[in-house]
Amino acid sequence: MGVLKVISLNANGLKPRLPFLEDILSHTQADVLLVQETNLGPKTRANISGFRHYRTDRGEGRRGLSTFVKEGLRHAQLPPPAGVPFEVQTTEVDLPGGPLLLLNTYKTPRPDTFEGPSLDRLLATAPRVLIVGDLNCRHTAWGCRSNNTAGNQLYAHLAQRDCAIIAPDEPTRTDPRDGGQSTLDIGIVHCLEYLVTAETLGCVGSDHAPVLFTVHTTPTYNEAPRRLNYNRARWPTFQQHLNTNLVIKRFNSEAEVDEGVTTLTTTIQKAMEKAIPRSKGTRKPNTLPPHIEVIKRDKNAARRRWIRTRDPEDRDEHNQLKHAMKEAMTAWRDQQWQHTMQECSEDHTRVWKIGRALKGWSGTVQPLTTATGMATSAQARAEAISEHFEKVHTANDHMAEPQHTQQALNTFYQNTQDHNNPLISGLGQYSPETAPYRMKHKMPLHLLFQQNA
Repeated sequence: MGVLKVISLNANGLKPRLPFLEDILSHTQADVLLVQETNLGPKTRANISGFRHYRTDRGEGRRGLSTFVKEGLRHAQLPPPAGVPFEVQTTEVDLPGGPLLLLNTYKTPRPDTFEGPSLDRLLATAPRVLIVGDLNCRHTAWGCRSNNTAGNQLYAHLAQRDCAIIAPDEPTRTDPRDGGQSTLDIGIVHCLEYLVTAETLGCVGSDHAPVLFTVHTTPTYNEAPRRLNYNRARWPTFQQHLNTNLVIKRFNSEAEVDEGVTTLTTTIQKAMEKAIPRSKGTRKPNTLPPHIEVIKRDKNAARRRWIRTRDPEDRDEHNQLKHAMKEAMTAWRDQQWQHTMQECSEDHTRVWKIGRALKGWSGTVQPLTTATGMATSAQARAEAISEHFEKVHTANDHMAEPQHTQQALNTFYQNTQDHNNPLISGLGQYSPETAPYRMKHKMPLHLLFQQNA
């Protein structure tokens, strides 16, 4: 059974943490990333490949939230509940037993209070809720050194509710002033029947460490959409559908223009569905061996580090890992090729598939036919190809007969008396012995060979 993995991080600036977060997402195979204190400006881009990004900015480089959801995960982004005194992002994720509401939450340290009614409004937004984020609530119950007012109020309020606090065993924040450690990044579970665990991950450069929350149930992913196969498109059918269903007319108002655009878009989409088939599905990429995945991850991390620092040592490390990656890929591909060739036999269909792949041609191969029928075995196919080449490349012997050669020579020399022919005018009568070179070089090549012989 799979699991739903959610990572929460108070980044204190998202942009410089992106390379570290990409490595963590790749290593943990997380489904959702919740980030607090992104400090993104309105024109700052912060995207992660393979994830959809939802952001809520609070001002020019001041706080803000971001939610990254893996492509294909069935989810919905909902508006945050009103009347809550802290930042909230709401994401609904489909699970087998029903949707789960993920709340990306951040509460400022000041004022040092926690309002219970605000938490009740969050818990009432859905039947099953998981609140994750930096609440700035300290309490010894979840691993802090001391309690603060907000932590006491939260602990007392949850003791009267059907909720549970999920916190990792290791602290999540290190105070840069005195090195003191505390657990501020926690989760609150409400009416969730699945087991939820928390784990502190490695440092990413912020004073907070990312926390991995694992919901032990399989999330629901959408099937990969089948793409249109333009190589097999029936363009005459596409053109006929457009000619039949499109009517050219004059538009006299904005409403008619909007209606015309809608009609044109719908007609083109229907024509594409009718004339362009869809592929059977995307082929899954080959999975690399674990040792090559490690080299690849280290190489990408070294490249990002070199781009950020421009340190020659980082550049040399990246080049070394790049060279190691190339050698490892070459050795692995050679091993895969040897394994493939060992599995093949002379009558195995994979031989013909490999031949088509090497030629780079994906069309269908017509069967070989002989006088007795279709060639099915390897020996019959080889004999059919041999007979074809023997028939095509047989020499034409009638051109070498003496009678034919003498007749062609007589005709050629007889034409030298034709003074109306500008090519040979003025040459006079010549015999094979007296003909000059300028006349002989106009002879057909096979006649010249026969004459010299």
